[in-house]
Amino acid sequence: MGSGSSSESKQLVTAQRTWGCLCGKTQIKLHGEPMMVFNCHCHGCVAAMRHVDSKQNPGTSAASPGGGVSKALFYLDQIQLPKELHTEQLGTVKVGEKGTNVRSYTRCCNTLLFTAGGKSFPGAFRPMNRNCIRNNDSDDSPFVPVGDVPNVQAASAFVPEEVPEPRHSSLPCGLLCGFIGGICRAKCCCDRSGVLADDPAIQSDPESADVEVVPITWE
Repeated sequence: MGSGSSSESKQLVTAQRTWGCLCGKTQIKLHGEPMMVFNCHCHGCVAAMRHVDSKQNPGTSAASPGGGVSKALFYLDQIQLPKELHTEQLGTVKVGEKGTNVRSYTRCCNTLLFTAGGKSFPGAFRPMNRNCIRNNDSDDSPFVPVGDVPNVQAASAFVPEEVPEPRHSSLPCGLLCGFIGGICRAKCCCDRSGVLADDPAIQSDPESADVEVVPITWE
């Protein structure tokens, strides 16, 4: 058996959770624990989420209590995309004409999938809509992080005073160190991209004509 088959078998054994859109057409296997979880309240993340949620027949919203975006970050080598998932099945969104951060959603039911990304994204990880993650157990229970989930970027929120506790004006040190560590591992010593390093469903081009533009109305 080749190394690829052994790697795939190991992934199937360690799969713990599944990301699924509202209609169930898009199912993504997730292996292991997320590198971090948080709710982002910045203008860009919230505006992109609202854009997707405003579509006709919207799917599972990524909204967190207080109006932020529920995120769970996974390294790319933890994400197992279905073979039948093609770029035409995903819609993409950026904020502002010059935006480089590309979010994606499922066209089947308008469920926000990756809450940040694109080929300009610096790390070998992607934040996903946490509200769509379920445990692979007998009850198919929703994924619930252990402990309080931090609410970050409160200073950049549309209504800062409505951001609930635990509230942080920007990224707290623990999360910031996690981001920097993930970026450094990708660029230096331990690339966690796996087979998705060049996958067009992950590495969306922000300059593509297909990317929807959310206007910046808060500057």
